[in-house]
Amino acid sequence: MQWQLAMALWFHPLALWGEKGFLSLLSNARNDLGVQFYDPYTQAPQKTHCAHVDRVIAFFRQHLDEVGPPATSANSMEPSLGTVEYFTLGDNKWRMAESWPPPNMSRRSFFLSMRDRKLVDDLDQVQDGAFTWAVNAQRDLGGVSRWQATIEVFNHMHYKGWEAANHVIFTSAPLDDVMTIVGTPVVTLWLASTAPESGDIFVYLTILTSTSEVVYVTEGHLRAAHGQITGDDENLPHYPDENVPRHSFYAKDRRPIDTPTKVTFGLLPIAHQVPRESCVQVRLSGHDAKHFTEVDPTRSMELTATATRASSLTLPLLDS
Repeated sequence: MQWQLAMALWFHPLALWGEKGFLSLLSNARNDLGVQFYDPYTQAPQKTHCAHVDRVIAFFRQHLDEVGPPATSANSMEPSLGTVEYFTLGDNKWRMAESWPPPNMSRRSFFLSMRDRKLVDDLDQVQDGAFTWAVNAQRDLGGVSRWQATIEVFNHMHYKGWEAANHVIFTSAPLDDVMTIVGTPVVTLWLASTAPESGDIFVYLTILTSTSEVVYVTEGHLRAAHGQITGDDENLPHYPDENVPRHSFYAKDRRPIDTPTKVTFGLLPIAHQVPRESCVQVRLSGHDAKHFTEVDPTRSMELTATATRASSLTLPLLDS
């Protein structure tokens, strides 16, 4: 029998790679060297809370050492075969599940309402409309991005300049209760572009706290021309969640988006507990020139959000 232990990181490609069938998975919010822990609410570097070395040693002793695993401290969790240990940002706690996505989950949809720029719970509340924006009028975020933090391991991840970025923003009403996101958020956007063979779109999921601070949760991006969803019969690597669509990125599957076209894709998976009275935000940008070459910097993007062409955010929530 083959035993496997995967260690994945939120905000890192390993978060996708690590959750594809490993027998034991450890996913957390440390940097690549494991020396710093990211707390999105304090925005300050601190020592990691993850005793990841102890977990690796325990895993090997469990499977290779006849004496079995060592005793664990009161604040640690003993890894076992077929389990997923994941760290939840916000309440800064470890949780364990027997599978990924975890059982006892539900999904909550927010619909983008165009004219009032709100995220609403019901399609009947959507104020129909379309909005066109020039990509070159938007600014890159400052600070240390998730891309930089995987290389500059002593610089903790910290985005800055949310207001200056000129994102297209949709905001929910304040939450009545705590909400724990665990898994892959999925966005559906009806998009068109004056550069229909590309149509790059960058999506940031953030929280607006009761004190009006912007807290980063996760992000995702897609070249919208690759928005066509592939079927289960395609021999492609995929995320083991039926709610997360797959895209082939083959040239033969590319479709121009010169008219409003439905584009659905998953953001980076995350576990994040959102405080009561906070608001959920979706922020849209047409480029990230800090990290990606701009194919057509003069292009414009159009987003449609109506009751019949519903643009939405769907969150995977841990049942209380």
